[in-house]
Amino acid sequence: MRFFPRLLQAAALFSLAILVACESGPGAPNPVTTPSGLKYIDQQVGTGAEAKTGDNVEVHYTGTLTDGTKFDSSLDRGRPFKFRLGAGKVIKGWDEGIVGMKEGGKRKLIIPPNLAYGDRGAGEKIPPNSTLEFDVELVSVRTARELPPQAKGDDGGITELMIEDIKVGDGAEAKPGDLVSVHYTGTLLDGSKFDSSLDHGKPFEFPLGGGRVIKGWDQGVAGMKVGGKRKLTIPPHLAYGNRARPKIPAGSTLVFEVELLEVKEAPKGDDGGITELMIEDIKVGDGAEAVPGKTVSVHYTGTLLNGTKFDSSLDRGKPIEFPLGQGRVIQGWEKGIAGMKVGGKRKLTIPPALAYGNRAAGPIPPNSTLVFDVELMEVK
Repeated sequence: MRFFPRLLQAAALFSLAILVACESGPGAPNPVTTPSGLKYIDQQVGTGAEAKTGDNVEVHYTGTLTDGTKFDSSLDRGRPFKFRLGAGKVIKGWDEGIVGMKEGGKRKLIIPPNLAYGDRGAGEKIPPNSTLEFDVELVSVRTARELPPQAKGDDGGITELMIEDIKVGDGAEAKPGDLVSVHYTGTLLDGSKFDSSLDHGKPFEFPLGGGRVIKGWDQGVAGMKVGGKRKLTIPPHLAYGNRARPKIPAGSTLVFEVELLEVKEAPKGDDGGITELMIEDIKVGDGAEAVPGKTVSVHYTGTLLNGTKFDSSLDRGKPIEFPLGQGRVIQGWEKGIAGMKVGGKRKLTIPPALAYGNRAAGPIPPNSTLVFDVELMEVK
């Protein structure tokens, strides 16, 4: 994760002058300067395991600019930050500066801009070309060989959800049960982008904690505030596991940059589901577009909110065909399939009012919210 540790760079140069002036008196520890320009001071030498490149570490930290302005602290969130040392998930100053610390140790890092966020800065709190100062406490060290085999990602990524607040918002807080709206960009560990709401030109909306998204999202978006930006590094078991998705190989660690745009209380249906149609494009097709008046052919699987499957065209081995916009299917399908392109896959979460309402339909109880995974095969 490249986040707070990046911030470190800019604040470093400025703070350096202050540190030299204020901490160079009798008895004050002299900062160690590395060839890269990083400076650090061991305020307390730990007695536990030593952090080495490749280890998974937990740290508490507080980051400030050289004028003392605090821009971030894990202490404010009440939990340490976890990352893999030397994997490029944090700013360079962190990857270099934490190596050699021992559990229980405390170290001040003075990070020049080129090892932090450079001329980009980071959000509103870290100006471009800032030297950053971090007070870091090493809480724990786990070597790769200590991790259980089943916890290791196939791509060599992390095994626990990692959360990095790029910018802390000041609006409403996202809580399980809320309907949240976000912009996001998702990449693999090698930086390859596989999806972005920005490319679709509209934010993505979902009920938080409702199991409509991968577990890493339900856990990682909770606690954000409107206006905030967060980087989520999600291990395979909290993403798609050993299942491949378009552009996402099996066993992939995923990295998402998420911006929280809106939080509102989700109106509930009789089964605890939503009351508005929710559309998620799993894969955007590149063929003909489904518009009212055209006949479309789709494969689908339908489930209840508890995951119980009630129907699937895949079980019958042939897609269903119908004229779009003529009332031959439930309203949620009419509205949810319009705009898809051949080859596309979409998840539709349909409230009772746009499905079967207070009528039962075979294995579907009255007032049920329905979830459909739909693939558009043909438009004619």
